[in-house]
Amino acid sequence: MKYFVVSDVHGYHNELIEALVMAGFDSSKDTLISLGDAIDRGPQSIETVRYFMTLKNKILIQGNHEDLLNEYNPSMPTEADSHNGTTLTYRQFYLREEMDLWKQYQVATVNAVEIGDYILTHGYLPCNKLNIIPGSPYELN
Repeated sequence: MKYFVVSDVHGYHNELIEALVMAGFDSSKDTLISLGDAIDRGPQSIETVRYFMTLKNKILIQGNHEDLLNEYNPSMPTEADSHNGTTLTYRQFYLREEMDLWKQYQVATVNAVEIGDYILTHGYLPCNKLNIIPGSPYELN
């Protein structure tokens, strides 16, 4: 078994699949770790999330763009929401009635994971809301 680590896919599902094929990823035996920002900016956020959710061996880490979508207020979108692609991503999930998929994805994400001597996270260790994979030996001292 190998670990394949990706980050900042930003809704570019086709490019993700192409890169994984080129790298030799085998979903039946390898583990895919996404270090966050699976959504926004690209045209295929739903497809990206759906793909991650189909994988048996996966670790999904929360990124700031996942946070943006969770905090998005459709009645008061900001300029940053438009720039980051959050408004479009929200509309894609909402209009295509895929909000249940988004909720399932959120339940599956963590803020960090420890593998051997490494702690993997999106950009920093969010000590105020640490959510490590259950059973991980990592603890804050």
